[in-house]
This record gives sequence, structure tokens and C-alpha cells, in this order.
Amino acid sequence: VSCDCFTGIFAGFAVFATAGFLAKSLGESIEKYAESSGPGLAFITYPEALSRMPGSPFFSVIFFLMLLALGLGSQFASTDVPVTAIMEYIPALQKRRALVVVVTCALCYVISLPFTCPGGIYLFTLFQEYTANISLVVIGFFEVVTVAYVYGFNRFMNDVKMMLGYPAGKYYLFFTWLISAPILTLAITILNFMNTQSLKDGASAGFDEYVYPKWSVILGWTVFAFCILPIPLCYILNYIQEYRRLSRRSLIESSPSNYGNFSSKYRFLRAFKANNSPSDDWGPKKKVNQYGDYAHLNPNSTANKNIADSHNLHTPQEINATHNITGVANPAMDPDFSTNDYTIRERF
Repeated sequence: VSCDCFTGIFAGFAVFATAGFLAKSLGESIEKYAESSGPGLAFITYPEALSRMPGSPFFSVIFFLMLLALGLGSQFASTDVPVTAIMEYIPALQKRRALVVVVTCALCYVISLPFTCPGGIYLFTLFQEYTANISLVVIGFFEVVTVAYVYGFNRFMNDVKMMLGYPAGKYYLFFTWLISAPILTLAITILNFMNTQSLKDGASAGFDEYVYPKWSVILGWTVFAFCILPIPLCYILNYIQEYRRLSRRSLIESSPSNYGNFSSKYRFLRAFKANNSPSDDWGPKKKVNQYGDYAHLNPNSTANKNIADSHNLHTPQEINATHNITGVANPAMDPDFSTNDYTIRERF
């Protein structure tokens, strides 16, 4: 967080100092260039300012090499995320990663061609407004709620401790993940919905100001829907699959008279809880880390318990005795979890 904060401050000095230099050189108001952002700042304002500085050829080459490196670095992450998601959803493709990468890059190339047309700058602004500025906030809200309240804050903190080797700032993460982040992202989302209006763009990109037609708002929210809908649709699809799985195995009875019995809960409740729990194979890959919540992944659970005791780490008994701050109940925290014959989903 500190590095990100200081990087933003440093970037502000670089950008506004350059914009001020350009405004003074041209004898114009600083306000005209201070509002520059996006492509207009990177490809118009900044290059023009560099061309008026001493040693402009050298700094121009360095600047565009930086943009090239930044673009390539962003593309690596933007490509790896969907490729990993596709291979996890379709395990049969894990042996053909190269093919998945090529197909993904080819599709992204074809989809991005309209942005290179003469009016591509306006299409780019429309997509940037409704995908980057709005949908990412909504996706962040779902992510925070899922990690903090569905996956469980205590489980998340134990995972962080396992990966780092020491406990992180629990109270800071408690405040940010459970309180401030959900409230702020939800508030930003509501304000975005309330302040929906036609876009105005062009001046910052070097064009005359262009007022988008009203139908562009509908197009923008359609793009937003395509970014957000996979979250509830995949959740509903997984719930249906869980419900059908329970129906096939006949794990429970649906008689209302036995509703109070844990083993006879309604099937839809069992499917709902199973859909909000980790899969049976969820956990660390290294055997040395398969203790505590993940002892069921390693048949040699006794050895894992000895490792946990020797390193003063959390065992299932310790975790179960710990007061839960928040989060859903975790069956792996039961003292006898590693010795029973039930999987995580069956225990629900």
C-alpha cells in the first residue's frame, strides 16, 4: 500500500510538471493540460512536451520504450487470467495450454480491431467508462464479500499466515476487508447507477468535444452486463449441479418432519451450503502445508499434526477453540475432521 501511494505521488509530480512546462511554453492556461488523461495524455500531451525539452530525442525514445514495456506487462496479466480460468473450468485443456493461449490471443486481437478504426477513440472511451470504471468496482465488491464473508475471514487469515510464515496485520485486514472495502465499493456502485448520463469526450484526446448519443448509454450498460453476468450465472449453474448431485446420491430426505435433523435437511439447503464451501481438493499443493484446515488432503495427518506442533502452528483443535470473528462455519475446523469418513461437501 505504501509503495502504491508513493508511486502515485511520484507519477503526479512527473505528469503535472510536464503539463505545466508545456502550458508555459505555449503560453496557455495550465487547466487545459491538467485535465489530460488516458490516450490523450500518453500520445499527445506528453510527447509534445518532450519534443520541446533539451535532449528530446533521447527522452522520447525512453518514454515510448516505457509505454511498450508497460503494455506488454499488462498483456501478460490480461492473458494469463482468462487462460488460467478456462483451464481450471475445463481440466482436459491443461495439457494444451499453448493452444489455449494462441486461441485466446487471436480472439482478443479480432475483438480489438474496431478500436483501431477512425472512430475507435470514442469506442475506447465508452468501453473504458463502463468496463474499467464501473464493472471493476462491482467485481471488486463481489470479490471482497466472497473472501470475507463466504470463504471466511479466519480461514483467509490462516492462509495468509501459512503463505507468509507469520501472521499479517489482522486488525487492519479485518477493518478493510469486512467493513471499509464492502461499504465503499457498494457506495461507489450505487452512485455510478444514480449518475448515469451521456458521455462527453474528445477534448482530452485532441479532438473537438463530442457528445455521445443517448443510445450509447444502453450500449455501455450492455457491455457492463456482459462483464458482470458471469458471476451470478456461474453461481446458479454450480448450485444446480450441486442440487443434482445430491439428488443422484440421495444423501438426504426431503420430509419436513425431519427438518431439525442435520442429516435430513432439505436438499436445496444442503446444495446451497455446499455451493458456498471449498471443493474437496482445495488447499496447498505442498504436503508440508497440509495441516490444520487442510489435514484431510494428506493421508498422513499424524505427521502433519507433529509438524504443526513443532512449529507452534494452528491445528484443527486450536482453530476450533479460537473465537471466530466472522465467516461461515468451516467443517475442517472440527477436532475430528481428519478422522471421519465425510468429505467437506458431504458434511454439509
